[in-house]
Order: sequence, then structure tokens, then C-alpha cells
Amino acid sequence: MKITENTFIDILGLPEWDDRVLEVLDALELERPVLKEGEVDKFLHSKKYGIELFFDNIAITELQKELTSTNTLFLDHVSFDKDTILPMPFNIKMEDDYKTIIEKIGRKPDVKATESETTFIWDFPYKRFVVNFEHESLNSLKEFWFRMW
Repeated sequence: MKITENTFIDILGLPEWDDRVLEVLDALELERPVLKEGEVDKFLHSKKYGIELFFDNIAITELQKELTSTNTLFLDHVSFDKDTILPMPFNIKMEDDYKTIIEKIGRKPDVKATESETTFIWDFPYKRFVVNFEHESLNSLKEFWFRMW
């Protein structure tokens, strides 16, 4: 499977058993998330690819709400490490500056995080994208993540 800048956007919110999620997990050499007794969520981290995936059973979308009685886990959060080798949404690169990211996303951020001068948030239906810059110069990213909301 070829991972593109849309891959993680496309699978966000899907059940862990969905074929598309399983294909991505296979490509990242990660195991399907399985909860142990007492757990309600699962983090999967690949140092090799510089990504972390978070699964939980919180239902936000209509599909998720339909599956709540099945104890299904959904992909809720995707976080890219500074050294990721994967293509990120909007073709964002860790070395992009603030202006470049605005151009790639196509609009200014919806929110600047109140607790940080270097964190900006873009809201889309059911998805929130967050960029956190390395320094107040806003010249390169420290981290990039997105989640269901």
C-alpha cells in the first residue's frame, strides 16, 4: 500500500477492523489494536515511521454511533514525530514555515492556542488539525497532529 498525504485523513474515525485501517497498520508494521482488560484506549507508535496512532471507543460520527454497542475502537488521533518519513496531510513538511502551511491548508488557522505562542488550530467537520512550531519564529514544526472532535 502506498501512503499518501490523504491516507490518514481518509481513515481517521474508522473502526480498527476496517480494511483501509488494517492496510495502513500493515504498511506501518503495526499490530491491530487489541484492548486488555480494563483498557479503554490504545496507542500505537512506530519509531521507524515517526507516527503515533490513538484508538478509542468514543463515538462522534454517525457510523461510530451505529457501532457503539460493538465495543469497536476507532482511530481518533494521528500524530507525526519531528523525524517522520511519512507524507503528512496537505503535503505539510516539518520544515514548513507558518506562511507555507497557511498556503497548503488554504486558509488561516481558526484558533491560536491560548497556552502557546507557537500552536495553531484548523477546524474541519469532525477533524481538528494542530501545528506546533519549534520556535516563536514559526519557521519549522515541532509537531503536527490531528484528531476527531
